[in-house]
Amino acid sequence: MHQSLLIRSLQVLNRKEMTRFKEMAYSPYFNKHEKVRKLTAYLSAIYPHFDAKTCNKIVIYEQLFEQEANTSLERQLSLVFNYTMQLLDTFWAEEIFKQDEEQQHIYILQQLRIKNQIKRYEKYLKKFDKQLKKTSIRNNEFYRHQFELAIEADNFYTIQSKHQKDLSIQNKQDNLDLYYLSEKLRDACEMTIRSKILQINYEVGMLETIVEEVQNNKAKYEHAPSIMVYYLIYLMLSKEDTKYYFELIPLLAESTNAFPKGELQHIYSLAQNFCIGQINTGNSDFMAELFKLYKAQLQNDLLLDEDGHLSEWHYKNIVTVGLRLTDFKWTKNFIETYKLKLNETVVENAYTFNLAAYYYSTQQYGKVQQLLLQVEYTDIRYSLDAKSLLLRTYFDLNEFDALDSLTDAFKMYLKRNKLISEQRREGYYNLLKFTKRAAHIKMNVPYQSTTKTQKAVAKIKADIEVCDRVFNLNWLVERVEGI
Repeated sequence: MHQSLLIRSLQVLNRKEMTRFKEMAYSPYFNKHEKVRKLTAYLSAIYPHFDAKTCNKIVIYEQLFEQEANTSLERQLSLVFNYTMQLLDTFWAEEIFKQDEEQQHIYILQQLRIKNQIKRYEKYLKKFDKQLKKTSIRNNEFYRHQFELAIEADNFYTIQSKHQKDLSIQNKQDNLDLYYLSEKLRDACEMTIRSKILQINYEVGMLETIVEEVQNNKAKYEHAPSIMVYYLIYLMLSKEDTKYYFELIPLLAESTNAFPKGELQHIYSLAQNFCIGQINTGNSDFMAELFKLYKAQLQNDLLLDEDGHLSEWHYKNIVTVGLRLTDFKWTKNFIETYKLKLNETVVENAYTFNLAAYYYSTQQYGKVQQLLLQVEYTDIRYSLDAKSLLLRTYFDLNEFDALDSLTDAFKMYLKRNKLISEQRREGYYNLLKFTKRAAHIKMNVPYQSTTKTQKAVAKIKADIEVCDRVFNLNWLVERVEGI
């Protein structure tokens, strides 16, 4: 029974949610089944240890029926599980409903209108309208709530049958337009991204008309950040034109408080991916833009998770960009400051590797070797990156014997580790092959003619150019040219 739908569903709850679910089971408003209460109490008591020992039929029979199992009881047990699963579905709906305070207010207004509580309705309507407008959020959900509030106000006006000036129907139309445009442009951005990844041609009805509407009436929509932001993102993604990116960034900085954290993180992610795409096509100026985006997100705590932790990969990416831009002082400070924000399970690997990368970029090679040789990396990605960083260090120090030994050990590591993908394995194999060839050329420079060295360099450069996959390619080309 530990593999039943109910048990598997309860496994995704955290401890607080499990406690609240038990409280719901004991509430007569939500549940009147005594056996559901017993089952929920037992499952809450053993949480999170839902295994074959604690959740087998015999144990649960004893908890619910206090007698030996029989065919009749087996049918009853199935019913209890079904009722409990239905209660869990209700629990999930209630959890979401509690988080959506605006929707709660709308439902309260509906009930006040239906029950003809006129005075309280009018007072509540004004209070909620004022409260809604006070919030700084101006995303599509805000306009949806404004639209629903306007619907409710217009319904109230209709049943009152008072022939007096009322703007509720105009508010309804205005907010419907804002919600519609915001939602359509937001979806258009997502569909543009997915169409490139999945090779699917999506159809966004009336998109050209919507884009034209915003284009021709920017002053009308400048107070609606979700429209203007997604309008610029859509043009940036669909036309791949950098001018829209540079229009987006200042608007985004002004609109930080207009979006909830999760949505703002997604928007910054779209801008980041655009920068990375530009960098990959050779537009190196966008490395500085990517750095600015990272700094803006750090300033607004957008890269921290719910527990206040910074992802080790954000940490690594930011260090990489900072070092490429040679902003060593800021990067060193970031490494030390945000070390404290890393999850304790990854901090040793992440901190050691990134500090070694900093020392390599600032040509403190002795410290690079000291750091990389004292840590056994538990994550395969760090292990691969650390070995390639050590390889580059040996090359720059002209430690050719150490480089040869590392190359052989690295090849064996690639061969034996089954978790490494074939594409990644090929990229590292080629890095090792060309680095070893370049090291051999570099080592023999004092012992051969300039002409022979130049021919060897030209040959390796030509071979690198026709090779499909080589990791650390820019470093390799730079070092070959430097010979």
